[in-house]
Amino acid sequence: MNLKRRVQLVVGAIVGVAVFAALGSAASAQCYPNCVAALTIDDPTATPGQTLTATATGLDPFTSASGVVNSDPIALGSKQVASNGTVAFSFVVPADYTGVHTVRVNGVSNGRAVTLTANFTVSSVVPVATTVARSTPLARTGDDSVVPLAQIGVGLLALGGAAGYVTRRRRRTTA
Repeated sequence: MNLKRRVQLVVGAIVGVAVFAALGSAASAQCYPNCVAALTIDDPTATPGQTLTATATGLDPFTSASGVVNSDPIALGSKQVASNGTVAFSFVVPADYTGVHTVRVNGVSNGRAVTLTANFTVSSVVPVATTVARSTPLARTGDDSVVPLAQIGVGLLALGGAAGYVTRRRRRTTA
């Protein structure tokens, strides 16, 4: 195989890798390695009969997670984690609950088994209508991995290889 054909193959391979890298990876809301799994409860101060939702984030997508409310245990069952790494369990606070209670979710994060916990307090007194600011986690937007930087690097490498190929070719035809 002559040198010209080898150079064409190398440039073609570089361009192919650059195109694949640029088009093959779309931004997603997945949790990437070293993310932190967390469990939040939509209302940490509840009353008997109220429906609460415990939401786990940062779990590995499409794995199984199970939940339980501790004190007088309430099994929340098992669910599949969504593609964005979240799973939610809803339950009704029993009439005989008062004081502090804990929700536990067992799942997988970064390939390891984790147990997430969050506390909520049940008051037997129904509060008068007040405005309570609820803290919710920030939305996960964009792609926080190194893939975009790698795509730029491969693209620049391909551009440099193509420029070198064209320069060598022009030098040979003018010499």
